[in-house]
Amino acid sequence: MGEKLNRNDKIQINLAQITQNSDDTFRVIKASNERDFTCELCGQKHVSKVYTVLNVATGLTIRIGCECVKHFRLNQSDINKAESMLKRVEQSIRDSKKNLIQTKGQKLFDQLPDEEKRQIPRYKWSEKIEELGNNYFQDMPLAERSEFYFSAYMMYEAIRMYGGGASGYDELTYTYQKGIYIYSKEEIYAAVEKIGSRDVFEKEIAKIDEKKLANRRYELDKAISSFVYDSKCARKYVDSNILSNIQGEVAKLGLSENLSIQLEKLDKDIIDIKARDAKYPWLFAYTGTNSSIISIRNKLISSELSEAQVQRAQELIKEEESGITVSFMAEELVRMFPDKDFYQSLYRQRHNLSESQEYYVRKGYKERLGVTAK
Repeated sequence: MGEKLNRNDKIQINLAQITQNSDDTFRVIKASNERDFTCELCGQKHVSKVYTVLNVATGLTIRIGCECVKHFRLNQSDINKAESMLKRVEQSIRDSKKNLIQTKGQKLFDQLPDEEKRQIPRYKWSEKIEELGNNYFQDMPLAERSEFYFSAYMMYEAIRMYGGGASGYDELTYTYQKGIYIYSKEEIYAAVEKIGSRDVFEKEIAKIDEKKLANRRYELDKAISSFVYDSKCARKYVDSNILSNIQGEVAKLGLSENLSIQLEKLDKDIIDIKARDAKYPWLFAYTGTNSSIISIRNKLISSELSEAQVQRAQELIKEEESGITVSFMAEELVRMFPDKDFYQSLYRQRHNLSESQEYYVRKGYKERLGVTAK
């Protein structure tokens, strides 16, 4: 008899059999849970978590335990995807099995003779239904149960992908080992009928459709609000392409009448805004970048300006024209009083000061330096 190979020797021999070149690329294409698997790389027995690894160059595969993953240069994202698929398979089987046990159990319970039903206390009916459903499932032939598992995964994967953005059943896909299989709507429904979950499937699809519709309406409302605001700021409609896209989406959702009402209101609002602009030509003619002045001017979009707002805008424009701006005052205060933390803080925020902070800059400039901003 030959000498028994140790674990490291087995690993090296099996690596050589699946490897063609030292730079071969390997990918995890499947993860599974098994009861008593023996690793094909090292020979470790009683392995439960199994990965199927593919040599991309040769097409050869090897099934290994989780400890042997380290012997391959594997992309962690491939491992994550394989494990994610395994979890989805397991969850779909659990959900479908639960649904099958309930529906079949209820059907078998309904078929019981009335006399037998009367002998079961009402509070134990659900327990009896579950028992009948479990017995039905346990008595299923192995081939039929395997088909059930496959159909269950197919249904839940279809729901998942439909919710993830597929535009219709005929475009639903899922990846299994090396291939990508595309199923038609009819094939999806055949699988659904096979596991007795048509109601579950249609409810899930309906929920997804409802959510998608709500998201489309939300995005449409955002687009309309943005278009209206930008048009008010420009005092005219902005970008005809955006409006055309909005009108197309509105038509699909049957909301054209609502948009017409909003555009009529926008036309009236633009006329009102222009009328308010005419009272303050000096403010509308401002082309600088002072955020406080721009903020006051933007208030004309929705209302008249107060006397205080008009006065403040005039002061800010005068300051800017004279060169003695709030930023300049803050800079002067820091230069003259470098040890004052308060002035340092105001100076750091000089381009984004609140109205109250501007007040303290002006006050400090007047009192400390004995001058007034003109």
